[in-house]
Amino acid sequence: MRVLRGALTHGRTALAAFTGAPKSDASDVVERALAAVESDAPEVLTDEATPRAKAALSHPPAV
Repeated sequence: MRVLRGALTHGRTALAAFTGAPKSDASDVVERALAAVESDAPEVLTDEATPRAKAALSHPPAV
């Protein structure tokens, strides 16, 4: 069994409708996820904003 970890900042859903941030198209998300599966990657970051968001989460909080 394989597990693929995925991350998405904002998709075109009702949940993300509150924000004016760019939304990911579902076909782009699926395309990137399939490419990750085919390349045996452990993780897929499904849009351009997700790597920045993930990097920001790994920094210590500013005090």
